[in-house]
Amino acid sequence: MITSSVQQTRVWFITGCSSGFGRALAQTVLERGETVVLTARNPQQVEDLAASFPDRTLPVQLDVTKPGEVREAVKKAIASRNY
Repeated sequence: MITSSVQQTRVWFITGCSSGFGRALAQTVLERGETVVLTARNPQQVEDLAASFPDRTLPVQLDVTKPGEVREAVKKAIASRNY
C-alpha cells in the first residue's frame, strides 16, 4: 500500500454564504482548512470571510434562481483555481 504525505484540500462550492446555514457551513469548512467558493446574491456580504481566508476563498455572485448566473459562477470557480 502506497500512502502520500501530501494532503489535498477539497474545494467546496457553497450557495447562500451570506447568512444562515450556508454561512455557517462555509465558516466551518474554512476553519478546517478547506477551500470555498463563497456564493451570495450580494458578494459584498461575504467579504469578511474572504478577507479572513484570502488564499482559500473565491467570492462569486450567484442567485440560484437564475440559470445564467449558475453557469457563470461555475465557470468562474473552474477558471480561478488559484484561490
